[in-house]
Amino acid sequence: MYKTSAIILALSSLLLATNALATDASAPAPAPAAAPAGKPPREIMRQKMEERLMEIDTNKDGVISKVEFMTQAEDRFKRMDKNSDGKIDKSERDAMHEQMDQRREHLGSIKEAKPTEKAAQ
Repeated sequence: MYKTSAIILALSSLLLATNALATDASAPAPAPAAAPAGKPPREIMRQKMEERLMEIDTNKDGVISKVEFMTQAEDRFKRMDKNSDGKIDKSERDAMHEQMDQRREHLGSIKEAKPTEKAAQ
């Protein structure tokens, strides 16, 4: 029971804390949406987190069932467990962090490019 709870907690944390593994690494990252005027950053982050969570609601009934949550967690685990041994070892965690870093760099370059594009218009 403790082991299962620890795994669920760890996967839940990954779900809420990362965006990098939710999409295919080879797919281009979507352009970041402009922040709504007057909305505080915390509110924007909360809204984005809610949107991400509701992507798990596969039957679109407005709630996330344990089955929906666990299916997503198992899919994420499979993507992280590159050698399919049922464990996520240090090299697989390092690969995940590298992928996250690359995605952050890519998103940062998009954000930096946007003001330049506007200035050129």
